[in-house]
Amino acid sequence: MSMLLAGDLGGTKALFSLIDGRGQRLEQKRYESTLFSGFDALLAHFLKDIDLVDQTFASACFAVAGPVQHGHAHITNLPWQIDAAALSSQFAIDRLRLVNDFAALAQCIPTLVDDELLCLQAAPVHAIEPKLVIGAGTGLGQAILLADGDSWRGLSTEAGHMDFAPNDPLQDRLLSWLRDRFDHVSVERVLSGSGLVTLYEFLREYLPYQEDPALCLAMSEGDPAAAIARFARQEQPSLARKTMDLFVRLFGAQAGNAALACLPRGGVYIAGGIAAKNADAFVGSHFIDAFSAKGRMCELMQQFPVNLVLVQDCGLRGAEQLAVKALYT
Repeated sequence: MSMLLAGDLGGTKALFSLIDGRGQRLEQKRYESTLFSGFDALLAHFLKDIDLVDQTFASACFAVAGPVQHGHAHITNLPWQIDAAALSSQFAIDRLRLVNDFAALAQCIPTLVDDELLCLQAAPVHAIEPKLVIGAGTGLGQAILLADGDSWRGLSTEAGHMDFAPNDPLQDRLLSWLRDRFDHVSVERVLSGSGLVTLYEFLREYLPYQEDPALCLAMSEGDPAAAIARFARQEQPSLARKTMDLFVRLFGAQAGNAALACLPRGGVYIAGGIAAKNADAFVGSHFIDAFSAKGRMCELMQQFPVNLVLVQDCGLRGAEQLAVKALYT
């Protein structure tokens, strides 16, 4: 039986799986990326965990949260350099592919079923038109899916590093505030886990809300972005709630910008852990209103179906599909 490896490597976490030649998942593990000095150490740890240190693998695909070129990759939010040829030799992998994480995630999108999606804007889906995937987690990823015969071809981008563009006086003030702190103000500076914390810090200076001592304690003792999101779910108005509302509006505006660049009549898919864990915040008007607020293009924006991806292992699923494809290419 052929043994294949797949991985989804982010700046915060890494997911690995062992699959057979049909793509059937046999093992799965999750690790904290920052606990390892490099990807080779992490992969060796995974193989030890599943007792396959001396196994030969027919193929592997590793999805990387950063640019990939000619078999080399660098994770944007970690000091890891990854080389496909060196990994293939070190771990006895016959065919190894490195791909951008959102190219892998996009590969999974056409296989999702209805209960894995939450509709944010209903519109006719044109089967062979482009699909757009955008998602926030440790960073902001974006990819485009193009029909390629009977399958789909994913095009990765680094659009998360595009310039942040404000849309109202508060966002104008936000941009000025960010320029005092960063050399380049990208959309990832506000649309990511650390971006959520940045927005909170900004609003703390500009809104007349008293900071919640319980939230301050939670932010100091654990993941501050997760704490903000958790407190934002409370019913009463609060600084955390205003922060999440602004995050969702900014997310909608950037998704709309990306949609204008590729006209995704095949669908817009909002992915990533932040959206999946806070789906209720995206259901109201903030996201779709910002998505559609494109002046003379407003009616065009309403023609694109928009769905939120509720599952969080799409990157790993896509990498598994690409590992199977690598067997035959």
